[in-house]
Amino acid sequence: MAVTELGQISSTIAEFWPSLFMEDLKEDHVLVNLINRDYSGALQDIGDSVNVNQIDAMTGQTLTIDQAGGARTFTPEALTTTGVKVTADRRFIASIDITDLASLQSLLDPMSSGSQAIRREMLYAVGAQLNSYLYGLLAPTVSSVAATMSATELAGIRKYGSQQKWSRTKGWYGLVGPSYMEDMLLDATLTSGDYVDDRPVVGGQKGLRRFGLDLFEDNSAGNADRGLFFCPDFLYLVMQQQPRFKISDKHSSGELAYMLSVDLIGGAKLGHDGAVKHTVRTLV
Repeated sequence: MAVTELGQISSTIAEFWPSLFMEDLKEDHVLVNLINRDYSGALQDIGDSVNVNQIDAMTGQTLTIDQAGGARTFTPEALTTTGVKVTADRRFIASIDITDLASLQSLLDPMSSGSQAIRREMLYAVGAQLNSYLYGLLAPTVSSVAATMSATELAGIRKYGSQQKWSRTKGWYGLVGPSYMEDMLLDATLTSGDYVDDRPVVGGQKGLRRFGLDLFEDNSAGNADRGLFFCPDFLYLVMQQQPRFKISDKHSSGELAYMLSVDLIGGAKLGHDGAVKHTVRTLV
């Protein structure tokens, strides 16, 4: 292959693939869509950090108004904050060798079937790594066994969220494995016609809204036999806005082949009071 043609392919990938890749990543993985990503974008390289500060709760005062002039003075409180430092200390990588010249040339068209197939496989590899990493950070204060996901169980989870003062600004969510989703679909209480028109969509998937929770099926390896229930601020995720793609030949290794890689930098950490802002149910 001519050097100029390899350069054209490299330019095409650099121009079109990153945005297409990120759109598909968010489409295929529900958890990435729902956790707090407000602080992404400022990252330039691995090791960069983002500080997320939260103003601590204030006590306030109640003063009594009387004829003696009460309630005219008050005592201001000192402004204090609690910070969480999230470091982009993870690199999610997928790479492939391409020996077929036709497959390589197909990359010139980012929407060709060959180009989409290669991008899809790389997406799956990076997405699976990211998803497993995020699920590995779960550390709920409350976690229990639930043989079935019934209306009673969901009502108890809703009660827990309310008691822990989960913020309602961004909604409350549940990601359930196939077994729990089956339980809910077979529970007449949870499939009432009253809910038909109230179906949120995240990542291309229609969810179920029950007891104030937007519920989605997540059959990924990290969540196959359990249910994760949370408000988005339980976990902060910082990522580069776009991944880095690179293609090069392998002549220096004595091979008539090419290597294509994708590199996405990010990091995550439990948010402020994150341990009580999520809860987990497991089958066993």
